[in-house]
Amino acid sequence: MTTARSTDRLIAPLLGAVADDANWTAFLAELSDQCRSEVAILFLHDYRSHAVPYFASHGVDEKAKADYIARLGAVNPWVAEQQPMSEGTVVLSHELASDASIPRSQYYDEFLRPLGIRHAVGSNILKSDGRAVKLGVLRSPKHGPMGNRERALLYKLMPSLQSVLRLRSRLEMLESRNRMNWAAIEALAIGVIFLDGSGIVICMNTAASEICRAADGIFVDEQGRLSACAQKDRRWLRTTIDKVRRSSVCDAAADTQVGSVYRRSGLQPLSLRIEPIGGTSVGDAAAAEIVVFVCEPDRSPQELEEALTAIWCLTAAESRVAGCLLRGLSLREAAAHLGIAEGTARFFSKQIFAKTSTRGQTEFVRVATKSVASLTCGRS
Repeated sequence: MTTARSTDRLIAPLLGAVADDANWTAFLAELSDQCRSEVAILFLHDYRSHAVPYFASHGVDEKAKADYIARLGAVNPWVAEQQPMSEGTVVLSHELASDASIPRSQYYDEFLRPLGIRHAVGSNILKSDGRAVKLGVLRSPKHGPMGNRERALLYKLMPSLQSVLRLRSRLEMLESRNRMNWAAIEALAIGVIFLDGSGIVICMNTAASEICRAADGIFVDEQGRLSACAQKDRRWLRTTIDKVRRSSVCDAAADTQVGSVYRRSGLQPLSLRIEPIGGTSVGDAAAAEIVVFVCEPDRSPQELEEALTAIWCLTAAESRVAGCLLRGLSLREAAAHLGIAEGTARFFSKQIFAKTSTRGQTEFVRVATKSVASLTCGRS
């Protein structure tokens, strides 16, 4: 009979499997022990290709595991149904294939017999799009067939198993999305710096690292905070970050701040946009509360132009003019920089403003920067 204490010994490693695959082994070992069995397996079976993309086990050696994934999963008579069973179903092995037929199968000869296995109880935990996550507990003939006791235990565990697998799937999806977001951030030519709720730098992309290492306008101080070289800019930056942080903590309307920072080299000032992002997960770091975008007007933001082209379908010529506007150049300066007539630059700017639904350079810079922030930070 299953007791609360024995169930607790199963639930603890099961919950741990949400974040760490190693806990599946501990869970399967405990489950095997409670079912008086030698083997327990958790696997993903694809009914279209008969592939086994995932396999965790207790009591299965590496060779048997490799053989199951490569060949034997496709001929397992206990999962031979054309369509997976309903979610949450628990069955005994003789209900899927007769005990007399199993010893005549390739699966028995190459997988079960070397492990000393004869009987099993299995379950279909989740299914989706022709795939099913299955759990099997297998025992030798000396303990006899599986019965209602083992079936009841798997049914009792089913809600927890389903919840853990759904949480793990969601976590893997978010982690994958996070990696893609960080790759997009790394590709940008503008600096992107993420701060935690106390204003400490969590991480930054390569462009921002280069800007901070140069210490020509901004840098990271000994306490890990973003700072400015000029005293007046340092006060402004500290006050502004704190203001944005407070607006985020108080759940106020997004309080985005824009400003510029003096550069001792004599180059044009750095343009900064500071915005609350409400606990966005960034790379492998903890959740960020604030993002700081840093633009070097003297540096061509090619990747930023590509991002804007993707958002608004700008032509190559329009994206070049848009890049100049984002760097703070006037239309006359943009035309001179690109080697085109001022009238041509003005025509392209009108096309840009029409496509972005903005009424001038100031609004375009604000809208474009926010759109790139949303694109790179994965915000909805």
